Amino acid sequence: MRIFLLLLCFSMLQFAQAQTETYTINWGFGSNPNAAGNENSSLTIEVGDTVTWFWHSNGFHNVVSQSSATENFNSGTPQGNGFSFSHTFTQEGTNDYVCQPHAGSMFGTITVVPDGTLNQDTFKLTANNLKVYPNPASSELSLDIEGQLTEEVQLIIYNNLGQEIKSFKFQTPSHKIDVSSLKAGAYFIKLQTESQELTKSFIKL
Repeated sequence: MRIFLLLLCFSMLQFAQAQTETYTINWGFGSNPNAAGNENSSLTIEVGDTVTWFWHSNGFHNVVSQSSATENFNSGTPQGNGFSFSHTFTQEGTNDYVCQPHAGSMFGTITVVPDGTLNQDTFKLTANNLKVYPNPASSELSLDIEGQLTEEVQLIIYNNLGQEIKSFKFQTPSHKIDVSSLKAGAYFIKLQTESQELTKSFIKL
């Protein structure tokens, strides 16, 4: 019985350590840490986390790590709107990267820290604890955040050109957004707290 309990505890510990996050970066013209609407091109993540770059605007772009980066990654030939590229980071360090055709305006840094470094006791915005529905939406969009909100959240809606459409703040786990006045097309919802941010896409019918 004692051996079984030890094995069970070990398995639970392994499972807890294996929890990872996926972060999304909207990748297009002007995506860099200084650009409003696209400034999440620089992130701090933990070892084992994945970053997905999503091409959300016109033009052809790629993602290529700089020679100084701890890890090498390359999305290949520049691609157009709707393409995505993911990389799972396995080493601690700093990773500068650029879009080769637009290195002067499309760049960022992924800083990787040891697993468990980021505070797990505070509220954390992740793709897994945020639900956005219905998607596509015609008149109203619902947001459900699992867990207790400990920070005020700022919500910003951008169109597919990166232009801000509307912005407001809330601190409730469920929220409804009136999107009836928006034109049909693709949009992005950006949620921000003082220390975190997360972006989700949705379609307005």
